[in-house]
Amino acid sequence: WLAASRGATGTETLAWFDDRFPFASSCNLGIERALFLESGGFDESLHVGEDIELSMRLALSGVELVFVPGALVHYRFRPTMRATFERAIAYGAARPAIAELWRVRGGAAVSRRKGLRNWAWLIRHLGQLFNRAGRARWLWVAGQRLGSLRGSWVARRLYL
Repeated sequence: WLAASRGATGTETLAWFDDRFPFASSCNLGIERALFLESGGFDESLHVGEDIELSMRLALSGVELVFVPGALVHYRFRPTMRATFERAIAYGAARPAIAELWRVRGGAAVSRRKGLRNWAWLIRHLGQLFNRAGRARWLWVAGQRLGSLRGSWVARRLYL
């Protein structure tokens, strides 16, 4: 139930940042050392989203990410719902920062309203708060939306 609260599991495709560029999460990212160093590595000023930002730079430089079927990743989820919620806020806050970096570097504009559907989803699914699995999913979505508002404040540009 905890894994399912995070959305699609077991997908065999690359994740995309707002339909602009594919990205690999750092928990399952494999990259040649020379390319990693040449690209400048992870942006250490980012607390979350450094993997997406690296993927963005690689995409802008013409590097193609490839999904490797059958690769095994062991991922440890946060131990409590509160910790999961706090992580969702951090992930949500990273989206506006990365969207602004993409915009500044010449990428096509990222939707500033894309999260609007998620706000409506939260209202429609308030009933999920009454069971553990539903509450975990609801808190994950709510945390990302709240984080997006926090990140928008820092970016000085509203991303819902």
